[in-house]
Amino acid sequence: MTENKKYPLWKNVIAMVIVLALFMSGAIWATDIYTRHGEEVTVPDLSRLTVSQAQKQLEAVGLEAMPRDTIYKPSMPEGVVCLQSVAPGTKVKQGRTIYLTLTTNKAETITMPDIADNSSYREATAKLIAMGFSLTPPQYIEGEKDWVYAVKCNGRNVFAGSRIDIDAPVTLVVGSGYYSFGEQDLMEDSVIFDNEILEIF
Repeated sequence: MTENKKYPLWKNVIAMVIVLALFMSGAIWATDIYTRHGEEVTVPDLSRLTVSQAQKQLEAVGLEAMPRDTIYKPSMPEGVVCLQSVAPGTKVKQGRTIYLTLTTNKAETITMPDIADNSSYREATAKLIAMGFSLTPPQYIEGEKDWVYAVKCNGRNVFAGSRIDIDAPVTLVVGSGYYSFGEQDLMEDSVIFDNEILEIF
């Protein structure tokens, strides 16, 4: 009677071990399939392709396309790929997403900071260039030397907070320096005085 009771217990233990081994093997196999372990593909060159063309090329090698951003490129057709998150020729695992940057013919705009009558020429130039503005040679007027009196774009005054196309050149109106009437009179008197002294001696 005792032996008959023990036999089913051993049988159950062996069955559990077999089931556990099969479960672990199946889990490893499923994980390898899910992650496509060891399978790598070469990222194609997607430059100048439309989104649909880029998607087809990526899907053909097991990759995914995702448009993420646009950038102003007047030299290229609108709506084509100009940048991709993974460089062409790179080896990656299948299933990876490649993010795309597309061209647009609509120029990006930048907000004009508070420059006019608020900074020197050097300060204004450094700030505008750092923000991405392009500058023309300055326009000089009579006033405090190197002080920015106004900002112009396309011949019109531009004020703080205005939106400017990134490719539109900006001109700073800068003071060229001047003498006050008192300083000019003093200089003229000095010249006359010096001449009189020279004549006496």
